[in-house]
Amino acid sequence: MFPSPNPSIAVSHSNGSLSVHQLTDTSLTQTSAWTAHEFETWITAYDYHQPSLLYSGADDCMFRGWDLRNVNRNMRSAIMTNDR
Repeated sequence: MFPSPNPSIAVSHSNGSLSVHQLTDTSLTQTSAWTAHEFETWITAYDYHQPSLLYSGADDCMFRGWDLRNVNRNMRSAIMTNDR
């Protein structure tokens, strides 16, 4: 990952949601959260070459990509979805 003065951490939750948290020297603050999947989300990861992209996979058999530059943080929609 590219060095950042305030790195962020992505978290997947068992209710199918994702959240992003900003890390500073003194705190960890949630900056956004959204429903990403219909079932339990198992994994989330940043794109190594494009850190504004976040990927997630879940029990709904979906692999999704998210653009964190999206202006509307409350109503996110995946920029890509791959299902089986």
